[in-house]
Amino acid sequence: MPEERPTERARIVVLNQHGDNRGDEAAMRAMVRGIGRRVPGAEFVVVQQFADAESEVELSQPVTYLPMTMTASEYLRLVLFTALLAVGVRRRGVAGVRGRAIVDAIAGADVVVSAPGGPYFGDLYAGHELAHWLLVFLADRSGKPVMLYAPSCGPFENRWLRPVRRYGFRRFDTIHLREPISAAMLESFVGVHAVVTTDAALLDEVDAADRDAWLDGAEQLLVVAVRDPGGERTEAHDRAVIDAIHVVVARATTSVVFLPQLHGTTHRDAPYLQTIAERVTGAHRVTVADESLDSNAHRALIGAADLVIAGRYHPAVFAISAATPVLVIAYEHKAMGVADAAGISRWAVWLDDVPNGDLGARMAAVMADAPEIRRILAESSPRLRALAGTTADAAAALLSAPPAP
Repeated sequence: MPEERPTERARIVVLNQHGDNRGDEAAMRAMVRGIGRRVPGAEFVVVQQFADAESEVELSQPVTYLPMTMTASEYLRLVLFTALLAVGVRRRGVAGVRGRAIVDAIAGADVVVSAPGGPYFGDLYAGHELAHWLLVFLADRSGKPVMLYAPSCGPFENRWLRPVRRYGFRRFDTIHLREPISAAMLESFVGVHAVVTTDAALLDEVDAADRDAWLDGAEQLLVVAVRDPGGERTEAHDRAVIDAIHVVVARATTSVVFLPQLHGTTHRDAPYLQTIAERVTGAHRVTVADESLDSNAHRALIGAADLVIAGRYHPAVFAISAATPVLVIAYEHKAMGVADAAGISRWAVWLDDVPNGDLGARMAAVMADAPEIRRILAESSPRLRALAGTTADAAAALLSAPPAP
């Protein structure tokens, strides 16, 4: 761990924090706590996309939230400010009200990090990728050390965005990615080397919840967190997930808890999960957890579970952290990457294979191999936790790094 910084209060600005999503909330919590332990007294400014003000959770360090969502005219004003700054002209008034708040935060920063969610830089989120790059360019042109803090990235097939990406990735002083698949795509595309660590959320440990709060007696607890694949794929996907649940409930008395990850006024997945819950039969009890539960409560619940079906990325991360046997359904390469890093890739399946494969048989394998999975995760979790700590080390080290020429 780097030597602690003297008593002056460092300011870290976090760009591109994702919206109303408990997984990205967990990664942000762990990142802030990790850097804060290494930089005592640090203050954080988080530039975020929350649609719901209640998503602005209290963190372990002093934090100010700024919205990055803007009208088209506000966004264009910030683009103009950044373009002028690139040629040495600083006209703060050009940036607009919301833009000026971000400009001022970055101007007062010691270090700027792009948040550990995503992948924002790659084809999967190409529709709003430019908004994220703009903030990186602004930080770079403001002369601040800039770090990419262990998200995923890629793929990079969109030809219109290739020039922006080739330029943008070279603006970071250091790039840390949370799995090797992204790192390989980045090196192949840009020729830029990334340090492979792991998901920021793995740095935190959360005690398991009291099982009595979720169970009526001695039955086993299955937690399910899946996402709607959309369109024609939804029905086949849902049938496969229900089949996997029925394999579990047929073998032992089981209560099933569906865990919403998206919440707030704009994006919610509780209604979707309710439609699946209503089709589950044979379970002792089936519930959809309250979507107001924060990310620590999610982690505590998964820590108390006997089994997890994770069709979302961060519930898989939480299960890995808690050494809870988990069937990973990977809808992006990030999930397969973390499963591989944890040593449980043989119990992971690609989402596109779910409708055509026997998800029930895979779930049966997880149940049969549960002691082995627990052993593997009990061994890999401390290693991954230490690896997540090296990302926080790198952020803290930027505070004492000499300025770039």
